[in-house]
Amino acid sequence: MYSLGITVHIKPEHVAEFIEFTREIVVQSRLEPGCLWFDLLRSEHDPSIFTSYEAYRSEADYQEHLRQPYIRAWLERARPLMAAGGVIYPSHTNLYPNNPER
Repeated sequence: MYSLGITVHIKPEHVAEFIEFTREIVVQSRLEPGCLWFDLLRSEHDPSIFTSYEAYRSEADYQEHLRQPYIRAWLERARPLMAAGGVIYPSHTNLYPNNPER
């Protein structure tokens, strides 16, 4: 299994727009054969910070996810809405993954 979290900070005036168009990538990503889990989380302390929690069968499945046209379209649309010059906060990976033989 390959899992990660990616955090983005959205300009406050674009939060509603971001939530609206991001719903579709959540739906599409969950349909991918290699996707085990895809959630979008919103900070309780700052409603303009979002983290996607994603899990795939393998890193290759994640790389396939990144090649999907809806992911590329989402990135193009989301980057201008991001605060701090469009910086995506560092991703996180699982330090203690489940047994890969399962």
